Amino acid sequence: MATAEDVSRPVAADPGVVELLKSENVFLRGQVTVKDEQIKDLTERARETNHLIGGLQRLLAPLLSAPDRGRKFVDEPDQR
Repeated sequence: MATAEDVSRPVAADPGVVELLKSENVFLRGQVTVKDEQIKDLTERARETNHLIGGLQRLLAPLLSAPDRGRKFVDEPDQR
């Protein structure tokens, strides 16, 4: 069975450790704030990119579709 001499005192009771943990918490909370701002900015850039790609697809769609079989070209003679 463990005696009082076998059990070390809790590390968290050390004032130095408590201050270190508090300063780490402040630092990490600041980092979370920075990351949240970066995520917000990246989300906005992704939205803008999707909007631009959609516009590009609308512009290119007529050029990439199959030619209309019923349409006559200027160079074709009328076959009546």
